[in-house]
Amino acid sequence: MGALMANLLRLEELTWRALLDLPRDQTIVFVPISPIEEHGPHLPLGCDLFDAEAFAMRTSEELQRRRPGEWTVVMYPRVPLGTDTFAYLGSIEIRQRVVRDLAVDIGKSLSREGFNHVVFFNGHGGPAHNVALEEACVRLRRRGVRAIAPFGAVVERLFLGEYNDRIAPVMAAAGITELPLPLNMDYHAGAFETSLMLYLNPHLVTEEYRRLEPFSVKLLDIRPSTALREGPGLGYLGAPSAGNAKLGEGLMALVSGELATLVEGLADGQNVYGATRCKLYWVPLLWTDRYWYAAGLAMAAALLLAAALR
Repeated sequence: MGALMANLLRLEELTWRALLDLPRDQTIVFVPISPIEEHGPHLPLGCDLFDAEAFAMRTSEELQRRRPGEWTVVMYPRVPLGTDTFAYLGSIEIRQRVVRDLAVDIGKSLSREGFNHVVFFNGHGGPAHNVALEEACVRLRRRGVRAIAPFGAVVERLFLGEYNDRIAPVMAAAGITELPLPLNMDYHAGAFETSLMLYLNPHLVTEEYRRLEPFSVKLLDIRPSTALREGPGLGYLGAPSAGNAKLGEGLMALVSGELATLVEGLADGQNVYGATRCKLYWVPLLWTDRYWYAAGLAMAAALLLAAALR
């Protein structure tokens, strides 16, 4: 582990001279950014933030295993901000535009000093949050920054069943034959996130998770108030009682392995932008500037109608 960690530096621990000495074309900056949000009565408010940093750390380790000594990873301090959270005690909701602009500003500042490889890591499934990070990457790429936010695309593939053949052996290794709810309905603080926390920070998981009955709703029925008003109203949508540390370990390896492949492609100069963009990015209702776009379309339609009526 020591050799792997030698090429992982924490930005806040460096002096400006140490930063100056880093080779710009062989350094990638990882930025973990996720909200503080309730995760049921059994998981900590920082669940997504812990996951984001863990994905970044494991991706760095995997990158060093595959390409030893080629790249230095600089870890930006984890950013406890995010949008599209459940309206519940403990959730800190930040405007989507703020999340996007913050990510853009971080990337622009790094780019001014020559650091043009930036990866935003995330542990939050909120669609608008993932879209905000991807919008930030698009803006940064226009400025010459090779920026990606790959978590949204990877977790989307996971929940769409594209990794099912690889999840089966992970479940078998954890002694699980079947989950109480399908993974594509385990939206929030269920088996997926409970397993990750049991693996990463078991001391932060309360024993109550074992007694929580599986509960979920249809994806299109989810609203900010759903965690409070639907089912038991305890802030979860999934099957927390199926949480398993071995399952969490396997899921962490699977997700970070996919993230490492995308980051490796970025480091090699490949065009990985399409592969790192989730399908939700193309939903206009999730865009940060959707109201401006709607106003523009309405004005254009009004002008066309006025012209037609002359």
